[in-house]
Amino acid sequence: MDKIKVFIDASTFEAINYIDKKEMFQVCGILNPSQTVSEITISQKEAFETLREHLELTPIYVYDDVQKQYVLCGKLDCHDGVDAISGEVFSLKDLS
Repeated sequence: MDKIKVFIDASTFEAINYIDKKEMFQVCGILNPSQTVSEITISQKEAFETLREHLELTPIYVYDDVQKQYVLCGKLDCHDGVDAISGEVFSLKDLS
């Protein structure tokens, strides 16, 4: 299953972009089309803080064409998600 990909600025450690595969979530039944935005009770920041202890950062080398060498980067992964309505943490592995 695909995951949300987050691109983090190496100097500020801030998220600069993310790829959200909404089709994946609809197939898994996470997003219900009948849900409205007003039902969401947890902010993105609160969701991040809830998931912070579940994040896994793995060192990985990625080839940089400009530098013509491998550069040490980090692979950020998480096998859990946060329900936007209840704020409860759930395993993404259980959705497959």
